[in-house]
Amino acid sequence: MAKVSFLRTLVKYGLAVLLLVIPVILHSITLQDFVSYTLVYGLMAMSLNLLVGKTGLVSFGHAMFFALGAYSFSWFLGNEYGVPGSFGLSVLVTTLASLIVGIFCVRLKDTYFSFITLAFAMVFANTLNAASNYTGGDSGLSVRAASLTVAGLDISTGTERYLFIATFSFAAVILLRYVTRSAFGTTLQMIRDNADRAACLGVNVYSARLAAFTMAGAFAGVAGGLATFMVAGAYPTFAAWTASGDAIFAILLGGSQLFLGPLIGYGILNGLIYVTSASSGHTGLVLGSVLLVIVLGLRRSPADAIYGKVAGILKNWRRGISPHGSEGVASFAAALPKENGGTLQVEHLEKRFGGQKVTRDVSLKFPSGSLTAIIGPNGAGKTTLFNLMAGALQPDDGAVLLGNAPITGVPTRKIVRMGLARAFQVASLFPSMTAYEALSAVGDPDNLGLLGLFRTCPTPKGAARAQRVIGLVNLGDVAHRPVSELSHGDQKMLDIALALMLEPRVLLLDEPTAGMGPDERWKMMRTIQQLWESHKLTVVFIEHDMDIVFSIAQHVVVLAQGALLTQGPPAQVRCDTRVIEAYLGSTGERDEIADSAVLGAAT
Repeated sequence: MAKVSFLRTLVKYGLAVLLLVIPVILHSITLQDFVSYTLVYGLMAMSLNLLVGKTGLVSFGHAMFFALGAYSFSWFLGNEYGVPGSFGLSVLVTTLASLIVGIFCVRLKDTYFSFITLAFAMVFANTLNAASNYTGGDSGLSVRAASLTVAGLDISTGTERYLFIATFSFAAVILLRYVTRSAFGTTLQMIRDNADRAACLGVNVYSARLAAFTMAGAFAGVAGGLATFMVAGAYPTFAAWTASGDAIFAILLGGSQLFLGPLIGYGILNGLIYVTSASSGHTGLVLGSVLLVIVLGLRRSPADAIYGKVAGILKNWRRGISPHGSEGVASFAAALPKENGGTLQVEHLEKRFGGQKVTRDVSLKFPSGSLTAIIGPNGAGKTTLFNLMAGALQPDDGAVLLGNAPITGVPTRKIVRMGLARAFQVASLFPSMTAYEALSAVGDPDNLGLLGLFRTCPTPKGAARAQRVIGLVNLGDVAHRPVSELSHGDQKMLDIALALMLEPRVLLLDEPTAGMGPDERWKMMRTIQQLWESHKLTVVFIEHDMDIVFSIAQHVVVLAQGALLTQGPPAQVRCDTRVIEAYLGSTGERDEIADSAVLGAAT
């Protein structure tokens, strides 16, 4: 299999090299210039797509790094650093600048991120004009053709220039492909789909976004340095907002989900500009019309729509993973350390939203290896309590302890690594990935940080653990389907499976059976019960099905209006008149608890 993959990659690279050589074979300077512009600006668009396509961050100021690469290269070259030295130093300058800018930008998201990058770009563009002694002001910073030499070879014009640009662009594209195909690239995809869930699985979202922003700026700097060869210098138009707009336009044309999409998109854009400029001169009208059709008519990139359909068909052709039957529970349990459960304790927790107190002086202790149900009507504060225990919310008063370690104020990603994992009331997943892809990515924690740049996904460890958990939750038949196409029950199973992949000591399950049919509910809870019995994980779950609560739970906690009403063994809570009369509320619920008391008396 590895040999076939290597040969396939070799063929792809061979075809790419052949396409790049065609303009040389044809001795067409016009074609060489067209391809050079497409490669240089296409590389900038591809670097921007590392943000747009992989993290979901749209930068309106990406061209400032392109311009910085061009200006710094021109400045170093003018100071006799030579082409290799100037190129290396310009990339270093651009990388450092993108890191500094990214520190401020990636804390924001969506529209705020887009506009703060635009603000930085506006400041940079004005700085270029103000620092005219160094940048040439409106005239730009030109370079002497005689300085564009490598080992005595003139690369300022002609075929030599084309081959230089093509070679470096090709190398940059290969490196960028390596980044996107690495485990780190998979982590970025998780962040794009669902950043909050990624954090709950141990991903440092801020650091990953900052790394992506920095690398995107560095690749844009490479493109800017190469652009200097095309126009013999660096000019203010490189930093204009329209340059960033062209890159976004190229991504729309070629698609953000296809690796070479932005490069292809810029080829289309460059072709449209060339044809309309040479014929009608109505370039703006044509480009504006195309943009209107995409945004208002199709509402998404046509290339992405086609790619999504094809990718879905190909994934459905893959064979599913064997469910492994009952072996799933045993094999997964074998991977957990013995006596895996941990103690979870909350002390005098209080939480207010405005003037409303939603958690009122709650103190609870969940002993190691216990199986506890939390029940209560809607609005009792059950999910809020879970959010406080998991670190998603910070209490106004009180503390949460995992074992003997206080975790109040600790980031979610660190709490996860300390041994506390959770599943959500509404399945929180990664829609663009398959179940197997998501589980195998989480299955090897080393993949989730910057070390993932040097690893592929899935690793043998991640793949093996993903298969075990897929067998455990019986998702083998749908393991290679996109998550967005899974049934509600399968999505709930996958949500719990993601939590199990973390090998937690404490597992929080927020209504794990919500939206499931009766058979699915019992199947889900029996699976959880088997895992608890095998290694005595500390399991805390919220549930509205009283039959499940009184049949499965070892201990029951009752909340009412954000406060602790009572707690104890199921038999005790089942017959508590305060629970039946004062807490459960509706007649139907009282009947349900009463029926459960009678039917479950022998359990």
